Amino acid sequence: MDRRTLLLGFLGGLGAAPTIIAASSSVEAAPVPEPLPPAPEPSPGAASPSAVRAADLETVQTDWSQGVRRRVRRRARRMARRTRRVIRRSRY
Repeated sequence: MDRRTLLLGFLGGLGAAPTIIAASSSVEAAPVPEPLPPAPEPSPGAASPSAVRAADLETVQTDWSQGVRRRVRRRARRMARRTRRVIRRSRY
């Protein structure tokens, strides 16, 4: 970057700063919104959303194993790429 370009950009930012500050301070404050009504309480007979079933656990294990496979494949691709680059560079 050229020294002149740096200084002009810096001075331009300093020149624009008072305008931005004046514009933001002249805006009227927004009115305070009304409070929301309280949330209804759940009925005591309803099932809790955090109940874990055996089917959910199987899904979690599958998702986790897919992530492991994805990382292993990614690492293998990177190593293959690196090997190809080394071979290509050693030829010349």
